[in-house]
Amino acid sequence: MEEKILFTALAGLLHDIGKFAQRAGETFSENSSEDFKYQHALGTYDFIHKFVPEIWHKELIGAYYHHKPVDAYSSWIQLADWLSSSERETDEDNKISRMQSIFSNLANFDEKRYLPLSKLNTSIYENLFPIELSDTTWKKSTQEEYYKLWDEFANECKALSKCDCLPIYLESIYGLMQQYTWSIPSAFWKSTPDVSLFDHGRSTAAIAACLAADDRPESWCKEIKNSNEAVCLLVAGDISNLQAFIYTLASSGAAKSLRARSFYIQLITEAIAYSLLNNLDLPITNLIFIGGGGFQLLAPMSAEIELKNSARDLNDRLITVHQGALGLTIQWIPITAKGFEEFSKTRDNLNKELNRAKRQPFASASPNTLLEAIGQPLTQGGDALKFCHVTGEDGDTIKLDEDGEYKSKFVISLEELGRQLPKATHIVFTMEKPIAPSLATDWHRALQAFGMNAYLVTGESAKEIGKFQSDLIHVWRLDPTPKENENTLLKSLPENQRVITYRPFARLTPLQKGSNIPKTFDQLAKPKEGDFKRWGVLRLDVDNLGKLFREGLGEQATISRIASLSFSLRLFFEGWLPQLAKADDTRGWEDLSEYVYLQYSGGDDVFIVGAWDVLPDLALRIRQSFAEFTANNPAFTLSGGMCMVEAGFPLYQAAEQAGEAENDAKGYKRINRKGQDVIKDAFNFMGISLGWDELEEAMNMAIHLEEAIKHKRMPASILQTLLSLYSQVEMAQREARHKHRNGKVPLFGRWSWMAAYQLTRAAQKIDKQYSEEKAYIEGLRDQFLLPKDNIKTIGLAARWAQYLTRGG
Repeated sequence: MEEKILFTALAGLLHDIGKFAQRAGETFSENSSEDFKYQHALGTYDFIHKFVPEIWHKELIGAYYHHKPVDAYSSWIQLADWLSSSERETDEDNKISRMQSIFSNLANFDEKRYLPLSKLNTSIYENLFPIELSDTTWKKSTQEEYYKLWDEFANECKALSKCDCLPIYLESIYGLMQQYTWSIPSAFWKSTPDVSLFDHGRSTAAIAACLAADDRPESWCKEIKNSNEAVCLLVAGDISNLQAFIYTLASSGAAKSLRARSFYIQLITEAIAYSLLNNLDLPITNLIFIGGGGFQLLAPMSAEIELKNSARDLNDRLITVHQGALGLTIQWIPITAKGFEEFSKTRDNLNKELNRAKRQPFASASPNTLLEAIGQPLTQGGDALKFCHVTGEDGDTIKLDEDGEYKSKFVISLEELGRQLPKATHIVFTMEKPIAPSLATDWHRALQAFGMNAYLVTGESAKEIGKFQSDLIHVWRLDPTPKENENTLLKSLPENQRVITYRPFARLTPLQKGSNIPKTFDQLAKPKEGDFKRWGVLRLDVDNLGKLFREGLGEQATISRIASLSFSLRLFFEGWLPQLAKADDTRGWEDLSEYVYLQYSGGDDVFIVGAWDVLPDLALRIRQSFAEFTANNPAFTLSGGMCMVEAGFPLYQAAEQAGEAENDAKGYKRINRKGQDVIKDAFNFMGISLGWDELEEAMNMAIHLEEAIKHKRMPASILQTLLSLYSQVEMAQREARHKHRNGKVPLFGRWSWMAAYQLTRAAQKIDKQYSEEKAYIEGLRDQFLLPKDNIKTIGLAARWAQYLTRGG
């Protein structure tokens, strides 16, 4: 990679670092701030001369002279800064105290919530979630928090000052910026400080790197803002057919490799994205977004020919490795200065192009590769009994595993990966020359076909990573904070060749007692309470997320804000969500981690397998926590659904059923308790869609009924009575909706007198010492006399309680 591009990216990343120092109360040098136009630019000058290796000082002049450009480098940073945020402040030295959550000023919502001034830690609520602040709190603690944060940051930067490898230094500073400046505001935008120094810096770095790669002259940089000429390319990549690849498994043995399959998809997405960056000679800063089997990056205009060649080569490799089971689509569009101002529209246009291209997922593959793939038989024949018990495939790659079952070599390698994942502390990888692609029989070699040589670090395998030999060794720490033994685990990696950064990966795997082997689905079917054995699949995603990206930010839809929104969602779904299965005494939450298997959480999708009785509880936790994380912005909601199945049921069918339940929830229309028309923001369980507050009410009612029956305070027959009454109301309302399009439903029917008679008698039979249970049943009776939407809540609760009280 050209040093010019690396230096420009580094200057772009650091161009506003002086604001951090300024707010921490740092004293700057005696140089005149007039030379730099702003005081914080002097702070950036001081930072570079204090912490960056001296040999690179001259090449980073653009970082502090971008307000008063003196050469092409500083012109690139000035233009990139402007395109990144489209903001011009009259006072860029404004000492903004705290950063607003990106969600508190989105989709016409305006209730200010502020992020904590702390190092990034996705496992601690107080270090991640936005809060309201009083003026007293604001003034009292801010300066001290800035000073403490800056002191830690400066010490880590000082440790880097002896680095003499520019790619290592750039990626190391990138990781420190993510850790320390993720919640420090870069600047106001129309009085809205909701973009971090990290997101603004990396966006500026990405644009500046493209300008450097195209060697744009200073005059061009001055004129481009009023021109329709393209500045650079916005590139998107997407891997298709993910669900079929991950979930089309037999339930027998699927649990051993299930989490590993989605983890592998995440790794292969990273491998393809990094490979593309290498092919285009671009740094890590140009990768704007990655997750959910897709990525977006910025590339120079001069890269178009290489883009076409790379797209074909990467597609060919993926076809060969997975025999067409996965498809790759890479599309790009040019962006003008106007396109950066309206970045959400630009991004939406690219997504439309990407979706059109995905209808022909192998269109960019070379003819020879396609002919070879098309000519292959669906099966390889041979022994009819010798086939993989997990995927159903046959052929030469099938072998007996240690349990005496036939499985493909690739499945066996994923099972080993699945055993390593729960105890892994780091992922170590290097990007090298890709090996010749071949049918995937091992996840390591599959990634090597894209140039990624990856290894999981566990306590048992730390010595083996010494085989990595590269000028740049990437190390992803899987936990937000380093463990005490990190240096011991990584001691075989040369310190001057490795870069350690935090990378959130959602992990939650229940293990069989006394082993590192994941629980089977049959074992997951054992409920937390009772004896009714079923395992379930839970699926959730954010409602209307595409629309929120397109329209939610309005005029503020710059690339910095889009990057900030994407990064925030990633922190919740990949970093925080696994914490929600743990016990929380302050909320009265019990530990569910032994009963749920987090298959996937990324982008905005969640897929969890677990014991049927804990999944609704976990879903409610996720919804409640997501509301808090998004500053209680009503535009950000979740919908989901789950199914429950018996042991031995195929996973792919359970996944389909849960998907259908999720779709039903997204179609759930009702009037909420505030009298507003609502659609989505719902959950479907046992075939019944309810709003989240209704679901919580149903769960509490089910637990109450189950406890009362278990302790003989109510007769068990009450559940069948409630279900019979609910069935009658539901049938009458369904028939009314079919006949009358105006939605009117009958309020009275046969159930009215039956409820009056049967539930009154049931209440009368209850022992006098349980008077509260008698009143409870009478309350249920009265709701049937004039049924409203809450009848669905009662119906679900009765069925729920029936399963809780059933035997095996």
